[in-house]
Amino acid sequence: MEFIFIFLMASFGSTNIVTGSKLFAGLREYLSTSANPAVKFIGDMIKCPMCFGFWAGIFWYGATNSQASSSKFDFEWLAFGSMASGVVWIIHVILQYLGEENL
Repeated sequence: MEFIFIFLMASFGSTNIVTGSKLFAGLREYLSTSANPAVKFIGDMIKCPMCFGFWAGIFWYGATNSQASSSKFDFEWLAFGSMASGVVWIIHVILQYLGEENL
């Protein structure tokens, strides 16, 4: 249970920093206004908490699970990425409802 909590908080924290903080505001704006469609797509993805939360979940699952370092990409990676994305989105919506849009 402790692993899940730490995993979800790491996923939310990193997602919130990349998708909403002033620290990455310039990078988000630069990428999302690019003339290159592939770069613009990446820029749009790092503005979306649900999208970035999925990849943050996959990253934190791999970084915190010693058995995840195998070359096998199985269901657990997708499950943890999806779980992180869902929880990040729920927290994001709650914070928007409470008026804390940009933390």
